[in-house]
Amino acid sequence: KPQAPHKVKKIGICFSTDSQFSEANNKSIPLDVLMSALQDHKEIEIYSLNKPQCEELGKHSIIQKEMNDFADTYAIIDDMDMVISIDTSVAHLSASMGKHTLVLLNKRYDWRWGNGISTPWYQNVVCFTQSKMYEWSNVVQNLKVYLKAWI
Repeated sequence: KPQAPHKVKKIGICFSTDSQFSEANNKSIPLDVLMSALQDHKEIEIYSLNKPQCEELGKHSIIQKEMNDFADTYAIIDDMDMVISIDTSVAHLSASMGKHTLVLLNKRYDWRWGNGISTPWYQNVVCFTQSKMYEWSNVVQNLKVYLKAWI
């Protein structure tokens, strides 16, 4: 009996923030670094959940839909199978919608993310936290393993 074809999974990503918040640079993960965890999977479509347009998106075949407000962001997230986000409002919106959400955290993450693995606020969230400040390599490695099992 032939196997049914795998459904393409839609993953929304938010990798940076243009916030004036002092920790904004510490929170953001370089797009190339994040994409190194996603690039080996042909059965996914990647959508940007970053509000500012980013020239690098085309290089990685990332789909950018128009987002003018949170209602637009909500509609895009609602169509996703999973959201991968740094600590931004996108992560909280996705998690509050009950979407499977992976949150990429820097070493000095916000207390709302619990123990850096799970949080009491959202049941559908898995956090990946840096083991050393400014280094995303362990986060990416753990994300690769998680995605391979999930896909």
